[in-house]
Amino acid sequence: PDTNIVCFRWIAAPIDERDSVNVAVRESLYAEGRFLLSRTRLGGRIVLRAVLQNPLTTRQDLDDLLTAVRTAASSAGEQRGATVTAEWRPARRVSS
Repeated sequence: PDTNIVCFRWIAAPIDERDSVNVAVRESLYAEGRFLLSRTRLGGRIVLRAVLQNPLTTRQDLDDLLTAVRTAASSAGEQRGATVTAEWRPARRVSS
């Protein structure tokens, strides 16, 4: 079967906080137990990875994931005293 791996990164935080906010987002979602994201580095920066392999994944599932990411990022920013905004920009496309 095909595997779709989506790499993304929360960028609506101060540039020097972005890696730590993304790590905190992953840890928060893992602790919550609702979504399991992995992480890796692309271009020296930490990015989050979602593997979309379940054929029953719906648009609502993805919307819920993005909402959870926004919430976790806002919380991580507040804990660090940083302003984190809900801003999305597409990352560069990487294909094999």
